[in-house]
This record gives sequence, C-alpha cells and structure tokens, in this order.
Amino acid sequence: MKMSIKVLIILLLIGCLAYAPFPACQDETPNWLYDSYCWRGYPVPGLPSYATQYSVQPVLVIGKAVFYAPFVMEATANWREMSLDDYLGAVALMTCGSLGEPVWLKRPDHDWEGPYRVVDCARRNDLYGLIVYWNDSVEVDWKTARRWGMVSGTWENWTVNEWMIRDVLTSRINPADLTMNKSTEDYSGAVYWPTTKYKPIYSPFGTAPSGITGAGGSYSTIQVAIQLSDWFLGAVEYSVNPRLDWADKLKVVYNR
Repeated sequence: MKMSIKVLIILLLIGCLAYAPFPACQDETPNWLYDSYCWRGYPVPGLPSYATQYSVQPVLVIGKAVFYAPFVMEATANWREMSLDDYLGAVALMTCGSLGEPVWLKRPDHDWEGPYRVVDCARRNDLYGLIVYWNDSVEVDWKTARRWGMVSGTWENWTVNEWMIRDVLTSRINPADLTMNKSTEDYSGAVYWPTTKYKPIYSPFGTAPSGITGAGGSYSTIQVAIQLSDWFLGAVEYSVNPRLDWADKLKVVYNR
C-alpha cells in the first residue's frame, strides 16, 4: 500500500512537469546572463539592454501595483535628490525613462489620484520577470499602500492585507488633459479600456484598436490603455555581450 502511494505521487509529479507552463530553467552556458538566465525559476531569453531599461513606457498602461516597505521609497528619492514636495507620494515604474517625472494612478472603481513622482525603476535582470511573469507595472510607497488598504498598522508594526492590486492604470499625463468635454454621442477621441472595470473618457491622443468605430465618429484618436507586458514584449531588446553592453551604458545612461 505504501509503495502504491509513492508510485502515485511520482506519477503525479511527472504529469505536472509535463504540463508545466514554462520550460525547465537552468543557468549552464558560459555566457548565461546574455544567452538566457533563470529569474526566480522562470526562463528569461536574455538580459534586456540599457536602451530597453531606460525606455519610456506608453502614456497609459495597465498592470499590477505592489508596494515598498516603510521609508524605502522616500530614502530612494532622497538619494536621487528628488523632492517630493507637491507630490501625493512616490512610485517606482518598471523602466527608467520617466525618472523624476509625475504620473497619476487609478485603481479599479476609484478616481484618478496624483501626481506621484517616479523615483525608482527595476534592475535590468529583474525587468523581464517583473513585467512578463508577474505583470507588475507600478510600485507605490508604503504610505500609499496603507491609504489603499494594502497594509494596516504603523511603520513599526504593520500587517499586509493585500500584496497586490490588479488592473491599476498609470498615466504619464494629467488625467485632466486626457478628458475632453464631448457628448457621449460623439465617440471620436474616446479612451478605450480593455476591461469592463473602466468607463470611457475622452482624449485627443493615441491610435484606434483595429475594427472599432463609434456612432458619432471614428476612433481615430483613441488612447488605448495597454497592458505593460504586451508593450514590453514588443519593444524589448537584448544585450549581446559585456563589451557592447558597456558602450550601451555610456550612451544611454551617461549620455557619452
């Protein structure tokens, strides 16, 4: 009987591995970081380039929000000599192209809020995994996380209520500039959300999803809230070797 149970367990494990969503991940090649590498057990096809790391994400993206521990975001802002005066808080985006700039956030069933200042971004070796596998798009400061109900308590003694909030919108332009005073009969310029959690607002920016038209006009100026992971997979470039990597860093990071 005991042997039968062991055999059953082994067969179940084999079956699970056979239907694993991702291939086996091992760092074995001499040039493993650039050829491919493992990120928390997930395979990553290559190390994203500095140009990818310092790219600017689309105006309006949707993804998952997580949070920093107490004072970490503020310390990062201080280290980068970025004042948080006149900002609701501070955030980290996945790419570094908007460091120092304001963004606005919108949770499902809540109003837009901000501005938040972008004071941090993801490391290159974390970039692919955070965006593609975890679907992260923004990390908020601890005070914001507490205000959102993600954590409760004091900075000395706190409890996690929600590790993440899904379908959070991040806008690089003020939502007041997104919204236009248009009749609901006129769909030209409408913002299109790829989820029923959001109602359309109006914007002069962007391009139309294929095949969508409106009663009062075409969607020729729609602003699409794109999944950050979808954009990233279409835009990512990979470093080839350390020598070219250094030249890329001098050009992109240090403007030399």
